[in-house]
Formats: sequence, C-alpha cells, structure tokens
Amino acid sequence: MKRTRMRRKSPTPIPAKIRFQVLARDGYRCRWCRSAGPLELHHVRKRSQGRDDKPENLLTLCRFCHERTDRPYRKGRLVVTPLPGGNFSLEVVTKLDKFAPDPAAS
Repeated sequence: MKRTRMRRKSPTPIPAKIRFQVLARDGYRCRWCRSAGPLELHHVRKRSQGRDDKPENLLTLCRFCHERTDRPYRKGRLVVTPLPGGNFSLEVVTKLDKFAPDPAAS
C-alpha cells in the first residue's frame, strides 16, 4: 500500500483577515493550476527562515500543488520565487544545476 505524507498543520494558524485577503487577491484559485480547491496558503519564504504571515510572503495553492513544493526535484518540484511588486514566479524544476544554490534553501 502506498503511503502518502500529510502536510502538518501550522502550530500558529494564519490570521483569518490575512487568509481571506490572500485568497481574494488570488481570485480564490490556485496560482499554478487555477483549480478552485481545496485551497491552502503557501509561505514563499518559510517561517523557520524568519519570515512572517504578510500577504507578500503568501500565495494560494491547491493541496496537490502545495504538496509539489516539497517534492524531490527528480519528481518535479514546484518552485516559487518572489518577484518585485508582490508578484511570484512559479515553475516546475526537475533537475538542479549543480553549481546553482538550492532555491528551497534561500
């Protein structure tokens, strides 16, 4: 039987006001596949890296795409890169350049 890894719930939930603000900004759709749900918020820069729950650090992803942000690169990881003006670049990366820094580590 195949085991699936469940995403752990955050110990401190994102405040409802910010959650609804980000969902509305993203049109209540996943920013990658445009699915309507189930939707989750993704921290572009992780809380463990000292980032917070500001809307500029959050974007809406469906559960499937959110899980892809933690996949091994060989299976196709969804990499989210912040851009100026509160925009984001999303791309599926299947292989890392051995001389490039790991985008997930930054």
